[in-house]
Amino acid sequence: MLKTEFRVAIVGFYPAGEETFYQHLPPRPPQVHQAVYRCQAAEVMAFTEQLDFLRTLMDMRSAPVDGLIAAVIREVYQLRQLDREWLVQAGRVLNVQLKDDYDRLRIILSQIHA
Repeated sequence: MLKTEFRVAIVGFYPAGEETFYQHLPPRPPQVHQAVYRCQAAEVMAFTEQLDFLRTLMDMRSAPVDGLIAAVIREVYQLRQLDREWLVQAGRVLNVQLKDDYDRLRIILSQIHA
């Protein structure tokens, strides 16, 4: 018998009936066994207009965070059809957030391959 396990990091939410994405934890956690759905490309692009969610990812402790951040940036960059301006902005946000940890910043940026 095989067992499948996955972990989820909540980096934001979109309240039903609203048009605004919030890039912080929701007021209540999800219900146990709540369904999980893949976001549509348009939703990902709208959510990633702001990059505050990167701070939430950096604060995670139970995952290979640096590789995860690089993978998220790579995926969104591809989804945004190689939007160089967005990529540069993401790099600037990381630079500010990791201003005291040059080695970590360098490792994340080296994994982006853009």
